[in-house]
Amino acid sequence: MIEAHLKVADTIAARNEIAKMTEGRGVTLEAQLHADLFMAIVYLEALKIPKAVTLLKSLLKKTELSRCWHLKVEAKLHLIAAYFKNGSFKEIKPELDEVRESLMERAKKLDVSLNKINEVENNRLLKYLVAMYYNFLGLYLHEESKIDEAREYFFTAMSILENIGDKNHKASCLNNLGRTYMQKGDINTALEYYMRAVDMFEAIGNKSRAHVVMYNVGTLYYLNGDLENALLWYHKSEKMATELNADQNKLLILNGIGAVYLKRGELDKAFNYFKECLKISLKKENKSFIASSYHNLGEIQFRRGYWSTAELLYKKAEKIWKEQQNKELLSHCYHNLGSLYNNQLLYEKALKYYQIALKLRKEIGNPFLIAETLYSIILLYLENKSIEMTEKYLNELQNLKEKWPHELIEIFYQEALAVYLKYKAPLELKSGTGLESLNKALQCLVDAKKMLKLLIGKANRMDYLLIQNALFMLMDILILELKTLQTDKKDNKILKELEMAINQFDILLKDQSLPDAAKIYYLKSKFELLRKNLNNADIYMQKAHRIASTCGYRLLERAIQSELRKIDQYSKNQHLMSTSSDDLIEMVDFEMLISSLSQNRFDYYLKYVTNEITVKALTYTEFSSFIKELRHSYPQL
Repeated sequence: MIEAHLKVADTIAARNEIAKMTEGRGVTLEAQLHADLFMAIVYLEALKIPKAVTLLKSLLKKTELSRCWHLKVEAKLHLIAAYFKNGSFKEIKPELDEVRESLMERAKKLDVSLNKINEVENNRLLKYLVAMYYNFLGLYLHEESKIDEAREYFFTAMSILENIGDKNHKASCLNNLGRTYMQKGDINTALEYYMRAVDMFEAIGNKSRAHVVMYNVGTLYYLNGDLENALLWYHKSEKMATELNADQNKLLILNGIGAVYLKRGELDKAFNYFKECLKISLKKENKSFIASSYHNLGEIQFRRGYWSTAELLYKKAEKIWKEQQNKELLSHCYHNLGSLYNNQLLYEKALKYYQIALKLRKEIGNPFLIAETLYSIILLYLENKSIEMTEKYLNELQNLKEKWPHELIEIFYQEALAVYLKYKAPLELKSGTGLESLNKALQCLVDAKKMLKLLIGKANRMDYLLIQNALFMLMDILILELKTLQTDKKDNKILKELEMAINQFDILLKDQSLPDAAKIYYLKSKFELLRKNLNNADIYMQKAHRIASTCGYRLLERAIQSELRKIDQYSKNQHLMSTSSDDLIEMVDFEMLISSLSQNRFDYYLKYVTNEITVKALTYTEFSSFIKELRHSYPQL
């Protein structure tokens, strides 16, 4: 359909060129302006943004010679649409101001203000243009993170469109209202508005808009962690777009499907979608999708362990999004840069980028994004032994959880609290408050274990990283139980559970990126060490060491070196492996620390197990007494 329209547009362009050569003979100025506007709309729909902008600017110069005031306003509104599509947000406000002046001038002649335009009889064209102005003003305020103000303008626009019976643009306003509720984390209300928009577009036969809203429904499910439904709606959108030959929306769909596969850990599939998206966006000169493609490819390289390439791609995306002043996407970029530097033990740089991301996410007001960054900052401060700052951000996360009760935010908080309490436990042992602190930590783990079983049961629909992290935490608890139980029967049962969890984790890492491959070998070595199979433990740890060295995973390398020394020590002194004091020390040191819901759970665990502050400062007598008290409090362990 679009290709056919482009051929027509080119024909009109040829006709107008002839009209210019014959000084307009046979073609009136008004007809030429309408032809130019039609051509510009076709170019916009085809995402040929530079062509559309050039044509619209030329058209605006011509309108100075015409008495058709509405053509000037329509051209301005379509120019604003072009700037939105290309992410040129700084160009939008001046154009909106000019449109407002023109509309106020027309409304003044009718002795009415813009916000009371519905009171005027007839004047359908003026009402339509005022509604479009309010709609674009809402979109602009939305980009400025002024969500509540944006919502009011969308409602105003929708009221005017309802008055004139324009269902097509009313459905667009319903879609925009869905975006505002999604931005605020109100998933149910957002879904309600999106579905109303889909139904209205389908009822009037506008499939070209219906499939775009279907894409938004997919994004809503994606952000809510429901990847199965996200993929379902993305494919619905893709199917309808294919039927319509709507290649202009292929970028959105490629980006969405790639994002789902990325979260599911299917890196090769995600890479192919993002690579195709970059190829098309470069061809169409679409800066917004060029930046998104760079950022998404950076995430894949980050997961694969190619961190210098990931940093380069993140920086390319950052440059474009800075120009566009896109706060939400910049916040993703800065958060991921924080994670990248954290992996390289560059704590100051990591904290700097986390703080920038947090500031932007607070301005946006999305509670899920705020929770993600708060969690990362909490663990970073814990690693740097800043209890006071940790407690400050933990309290902030708790307040966020109470204000926005949601499963994902609850998980962030419960895990952060467990990490905090476990970190404090060995510090407080000597002061006599250590058992109380550790008891609280263990209770957090018990609560978390209940949530884990629910999350792992939803593996087909939840975020891949969430499931990976859930398995890490489950292994935390199983190793804790293994270290505190005495009977061989129970030991064997837990070892089997632990082996199943490790195997499930191994299957989950189907793409075997370098960091993930190193992790699984590291975990398998730890498991073999628990079973006292020193030879296998050494083989797996050596493999982990080679891979970690290859990809520059310094954090893991440091932990591996510590484990290799332990294996060597056990090889020379087999009796050490059955020493109860050593087992007890490892129990409180916790073999698997609960950690980041985003990228770095494993990395925070590594930092913890290599931390100098452990209970090894206690005497054996003090420690044995503590453990007896612990077992009395927790007979199930």
